[in-house]
Amino acid sequence: MLARSSRLWLLGMLGLAVITAPLEYAASALALIAAQWAKRFVAGRAELLIFIGLVTVFLVPLCLAPVFTVALADGGTGVLALPFMSRELDLGGLLAVASALPAVFLLARDLEDLNISRPLRGGRNGLHFSRTAVVLGAAAAGNFPAAMIADSPVLFTGAAVFSLAFLTMLLRGLAAVGRFPVEPAEVSTRLVAGGDLSVNLELRKLTAAAVYGCLRPAARWLVVRPGCFTMSGKMLVLNLGINGPPLSGPQWPVFEAVMSDMFGLVRHHREVRPLKLEIVPRARYIRHLAEKYLAGGASTGPVGLWSSSITAHPGRGIDFLGSRPYQPGDRLKDIDWKHSAKLGDIFAKEYARAVGQSAVILSSLDTPDEEAADKLVYNLISSALTLAQEAVPTALAIFNRDGVIKVTAPENPDLALRQLLGLIKDVRIIPAEQRRLQPAEITQLRHTITLLERFATPESSGLLAVLDFEKNAIRSSSASHPAEAVFASLAGRLSPPATIIVVSEPIDEAETFYWSLDEWRRKGYEISTLSKSVNRASSAVASPR
Repeated sequence: MLARSSRLWLLGMLGLAVITAPLEYAASALALIAAQWAKRFVAGRAELLIFIGLVTVFLVPLCLAPVFTVALADGGTGVLALPFMSRELDLGGLLAVASALPAVFLLARDLEDLNISRPLRGGRNGLHFSRTAVVLGAAAAGNFPAAMIADSPVLFTGAAVFSLAFLTMLLRGLAAVGRFPVEPAEVSTRLVAGGDLSVNLELRKLTAAAVYGCLRPAARWLVVRPGCFTMSGKMLVLNLGINGPPLSGPQWPVFEAVMSDMFGLVRHHREVRPLKLEIVPRARYIRHLAEKYLAGGASTGPVGLWSSSITAHPGRGIDFLGSRPYQPGDRLKDIDWKHSAKLGDIFAKEYARAVGQSAVILSSLDTPDEEAADKLVYNLISSALTLAQEAVPTALAIFNRDGVIKVTAPENPDLALRQLLGLIKDVRIIPAEQRRLQPAEITQLRHTITLLERFATPESSGLLAVLDFEKNAIRSSSASHPAEAVFASLAGRLSPPATIIVVSEPIDEAETFYWSLDEWRRKGYEISTLSKSVNRASSAVASPR
């Protein structure tokens, strides 16, 4: 309400100046009215708003001085003699300066609105004056020599009044944030690596004045809501989201806190560590659940990443899943004629069928770093634990770069879980070689070769030769890969339908692994993948499209 009244008063005074002041002052008053109207269109431009506010503060007294001078019969008697000026400040000039005080108030309100509408930028720790404070101070100081050069006591007095208001705001800012104004309460929590959690973070204000601040975590997996806030009361509760912290995450994560007075003139930067976070390795957590299950036989809840009872896999069943590109061996009645006609290619319908009565946990124990090793152990044990809870006969097919570690026939899932708990000690870290190209998608490669052979042209013969060379190279290299020895050992112990759960692929020579996997899919086995890279690079193996 006060801001609205001040704005109306200011516009009224400027309108009076337009009507009664001499031409040059009337033109200036009209320009100031237009600037006040234009402020609504530059609400997000801080520089323009501050410029308009400063120009209004210093020009309004100059525009109103002739109006009051005429009204008071040539301004009345002099009320203030300045020794360094030839003219005295008369009563009309003093009234003009007083009438411009609402412009100072409106500038202060604009500064406050601008400050709380933008996030505060970080910087070096400690107390600092903002760029806005520097600009306002320079404007206040610069108008004194300008007034003396122009021999204008009205401008000099207006600059003095503005300087007094600016110093008052600056002192209030120093009182508000000179000492760091908030103190976060310490929060302690535990979380499994890669998990999600939300906790409350309490801030206690140490000063009486209202302050504006922002709290930013240094780690990307931390989120503060709201990130910026205004504190007028003594307490404020923020929401702190912890989203998938890595195993190597810090115990005391760093937060950058930036606090400012409401006008945005003084800022205080500080690093705070209110959160004490204990990151529990996934491997330790899931091993505890597995040992608890084996010791008491009690259910541990839905911890697995794969469930045979809820996962739909492609096959020749009843429930329609979708369409995929035609592959050699597809039945004529499974052709999706509607999609084939619409897309100009041959597509086959795909149906869901029941998962096999047994499952194989297939994994390499080589990992590129500690984070991947922790995830691998978690995925291995959680898959075996889920199969044990669902009483699905389970086989193990474990290998590494050097050869086969263990291959078993489908057996009691509890026994398979015990054996797997003994194998996780063999997980090792081997830095992976940097790849320049993505692994080939085996099913897509075969489908492309089939199409090129069917619709052979002289132009496509070169591409066909390159793809044939790639296919033969992958086929020949797969014969010596440890994964091929694993599949050969499984051949006599497993028969379709069965599900192969791929927990982790080799960290090198992935194409040969995908080739063997695709061969087993063609034999009628279902493929279920947990590894992200397998899901990306061999999506056609798991679910051809």
